[in-house]
Amino acid sequence: MHKLKEKLMDELYMFEEKAEKSGNNKLSEAELARVQKLTDSVKNICKIDMLEEGGGYSEESNWMADGRMY
Repeated sequence: MHKLKEKLMDELYMFEEKAEKSGNNKLSEAELARVQKLTDSVKNICKIDMLEEGGGYSEESNWMADGRMY
């Protein structure tokens, strides 16, 4: 999944470079939607990586139903 994450990040960097070159830092609605999808996908890959490594929050502590730790 690391290669997929790299490809998604490369595409995000292309949006950043485009904004820097244009100087206006504005994105169209379509570009903004694409950036949102890319960032959401990268976030989900990071979560999967974290869970696969055993770093999931549910394993680090015990939670009661109301959200308090015990």
